[in-house]
Amino acid sequence: MNNQVICEPFHPQSMQRGAALIEALGEAAYPTGAPWSEPVIEENMQAPTSVYWLVRVAGQPVGFLSGTKVIDQLELTNLGIVGSWQGHGLGKQLLTTWLKRYEAGTVVTLEVRVHNEAALGLYESLDFHKLMRRPDYYDRPVEDAWIMQKKIE
Repeated sequence: MNNQVICEPFHPQSMQRGAALIEALGEAAYPTGAPWSEPVIEENMQAPTSVYWLVRVAGQPVGFLSGTKVIDQLELTNLGIVGSWQGHGLGKQLLTTWLKRYEAGTVVTLEVRVHNEAALGLYESLDFHKLMRRPDYYDRPVEDAWIMQKKIE
């Protein structure tokens, strides 16, 4: 079997089918289920500042990231890898590939659950640093977030 990994921008032909795929990947990636619903994802995909990427293994989508880009500011809004593929470095590969697309000096910000040790380790390995703790940022369950940032070199 071909296990070639491809990280690429996601431009679905149908926004509705694209949103359904992202929601399904989120359901399979996050312990508390997809962070956004299909209608919210579909609306977000149509915003001119939104970016979506997929990671595929052997042609099958197994993860995604979403973000926004405004001038020289990037925000990573979601990064999810299907549970059975977590721990294989796909999140790091996807995020690294995405970040390489942007110019030096671009500032990247994200929020992450304070108890998500795997994600914190990933972001810190890519030189993100903690700016501040945001109380009760998440629900399902309620939890604080670390606001993290880096400047692309």
